[in-house]
Amino acid sequence: MASAGSAEVVGMLQAMLDRSSLLRLVLIAMGYGIVFILMRAAVRVVLSAFIGNIFVAVGIGALIAAFVCFPTLLAGTMRALKSRKTVAR
Repeated sequence: MASAGSAEVVGMLQAMLDRSSLLRLVLIAMGYGIVFILMRAAVRVVLSAFIGNIFVAVGIGALIAAFVCFPTLLAGTMRALKSRKTVAR
């Protein structure tokens, strides 16, 4: 039932964004920008400790990509599993 709860949260967030004022949307966008800059700075600090180690850089990149993509992938997977067209093999 966790997917039903997450779908409900996504719906609530979408409804909030739909009725938001321009000022609120600008503040949300600024928040995303600030978080991005902070994450980039954190990655720079971590990589400076491991200069020249490509494996650490790839690992950190994979973790960030997983953090960004996981909600979308999880929602798509749950929809596919619930679909009546999906056939178990």
